[in-house]
Amino acid sequence: MDAGSLSGQAFLLGALQGLTEFLPISSSAHLILIPWFFKWHNPFIDSLTFGVAVHAGTLLAILFYFYQDWSQDFFLDCGKSHVTEDYKISQTG
Repeated sequence: MDAGSLSGQAFLLGALQGLTEFLPISSSAHLILIPWFFKWHNPFIDSLTFGVAVHAGTLLAILFYFYQDWSQDFFLDCGKSHVTEDYKISQTG
C-alpha cells in the first residue's frame, strides 16, 4: 500500500487519528496538516465526508473496546440496589 495512493493516505490518516484521539490536541488538525505537509491533493481526503468517516470509525472503535465494561456498569446493574450491607447496618443501629 503506497502512501501516495488514496487507500494509503486514508490508512495513514485513520491510524494517526486513532493514535492521537486521547491526546490533548485537536483531533481534526492532523486531517488538515498531514495532507498539506505531504502535498497530497485529493478532493476526497480534503472532504468533510472523509473527516466524519474517520471520526465515526474512532467512535465505533471506542464503543467496541469499552462495550463490556459499559454494559456491566449501566445495563446489568440497573435493577440492583447499590446500597451496601454496611450502610443498612449503620442506619439500623
